[in-house]
Amino acid sequence: LLRVTRAMLKEHGADDDMVEGMVNYGRMLRGVEIAALMWEYPGDDRGLDLKVSLRSRGTADISLIALALGGGGHRAAAGAQVRMTMPELDALLRAEARKLL
Repeated sequence: LLRVTRAMLKEHGADDDMVEGMVNYGRMLRGVEIAALMWEYPGDDRGLDLKVSLRSRGTADISLIALALGGGGHRAAAGAQVRMTMPELDALLRAEARKLL
């Protein structure tokens, strides 16, 4: 599970376009079936949203995780945008992943 905050982006001179593909690094690790990347994304006037990008080697249907978050996608690539804290999203992602593994 990878996390990126606005502070991290600012510190390294990065932008949101540079973040999306980072989820693939998690999937490259031996033994990882599901990789997830969550990052703070400027939302509306109420504050920050979190985006989550999910990837699977294909065994786990991660579109089910994305659907549980109100998002969508395919068996091996999916995502969502939510309004919750990183710890809340972390717990939800772990719980949903356990159901698939």
